[in-house]
Amino acid sequence: MRKLTRGDLLEVQKPVRYVGGEFNECFKDKENKVRICDAYSNLYEIGIKDKTFNDIYYIQNLDNDVFCERVFFPYCDVLNIMKQKNIALTSLESNDFLTKFDMIVFNVNDVLEYPNVLKMLEISSFPLYSKVRMEERYPFVMALGDAINLNCLPLSEFVDFFIIGNANDALKVVVEKYKSFKSNNLPKIEFLRSLKNVQGIYVPSIHKNNNLIYSAKDSELSLKNNKFICPNMYEAYNKTVNTIDVYTISNKIRTLLDLKNIDLDTTKQSIQNLLNQNVNLNIRFTIGLPTETYEDILETIKFIKDITNNSTLNNITVTFDNFLIYPHTKLQWYKKNNLDELINKQKFILNNIEDLTDNINFTFISPHISLLKQLLLFCDQNLFKFLEELKNQNFFFYDELNKGCIEIAEQININNYQEYLKEKNIDYKFDFNNFVLPESQEIKLRKEYKKFYLNLHSENGEEENL
Repeated sequence: MRKLTRGDLLEVQKPVRYVGGEFNECFKDKENKVRICDAYSNLYEIGIKDKTFNDIYYIQNLDNDVFCERVFFPYCDVLNIMKQKNIALTSLESNDFLTKFDMIVFNVNDVLEYPNVLKMLEISSFPLYSKVRMEERYPFVMALGDAINLNCLPLSEFVDFFIIGNANDALKVVVEKYKSFKSNNLPKIEFLRSLKNVQGIYVPSIHKNNNLIYSAKDSELSLKNNKFICPNMYEAYNKTVNTIDVYTISNKIRTLLDLKNIDLDTTKQSIQNLLNQNVNLNIRFTIGLPTETYEDILETIKFIKDITNNSTLNNITVTFDNFLIYPHTKLQWYKKNNLDELINKQKFILNNIEDLTDNINFTFISPHISLLKQLLLFCDQNLFKFLEELKNQNFFFYDELNKGCIEIAEQININNYQEYLKEKNIDYKFDFNNFVLPESQEIKLRKEYKKFYLNLHSENGEEENL
């Protein structure tokens, strides 16, 4: 394997993603250090703005015994070059192969980035499976972030351990335990065993589903990061879009979901004020909400027409997202969206906005991407082969509008995985709740879901059957 050269970077769109050297970059003598690679599972210009990612980099480097470096997921142009020329991933600071590190810390904020994690392991010359890496002195691979806090189970065959909850506090404990492990030259399994009783750490090879790994809590150990990397991509970092999330105009749906009722006149005035300032404005609505009808969608379209009436500005984007249910919420037992229904609703909207498309940019989040995300939010460790197949099909997520991942998502038959998407009985126990929710909190969610369910069915005149 070899490293990217300047000649290779001349062939790519944005070479500054891969060179480092920014203002406030940290560089140390790497000898006799615990070497950590802070790995972000999306592009440089996204990761450089991520607070958790930057806090880890800054706080770990405050320790004189630690040298923390960074790596980001490469864009597809670099992935192609790496495949053609047998190139492996390296860190920004020292340009060392990732196999030279003690620990790799993956920051993962969207479950759709799980195949990105697998690809980063592959192009770093790591065996994908944790149990295979245990046989040799590969770095320990951990993962943390918003996606991990929601449902880490799909990655459990590939990651040695997870930090769930407050990353900096738990990572501080991990590093201290690793220093002791390294100085005593113990077998790798001993380090993982030392993490078994640390709050917020889940070790798949040791913990079982019956073990409760409650989320690590905030404490006084957390440090405020006043230092930040000045990125190489100034224009990408500073581009600002004002986003207003309206969700739905229907007060019926807003009441059902306990969403705050909006004052339409106030919302319209706020939007108009922003338009008068000639700012880039993104107004987001959500379709596929519980009890939603086509009449509700027509209300939304009428609202859009009202707020853009007589406007000749072309700096407005209206985004239609698809409703998703998240783990650890009261709706986790509720049925998930149907792909055909979402597709039909998007077609309905398109047919009713033809007179608006000259002045407004309309964006639709792919129903296939949304349903794939919904699956990854609720699937368990048994779908690890599916995740590996996504990686093999080159499903790599950069954003919701990435054409390549949409095309691949459209070929996946979500119906094969209906077990994870169908409505669950209120007594059903989700494995991922073991890592986050104390029993009292889960009981509270069940009560809230029962109230939602009764309101939903009493309004529809149906029999209630939980």
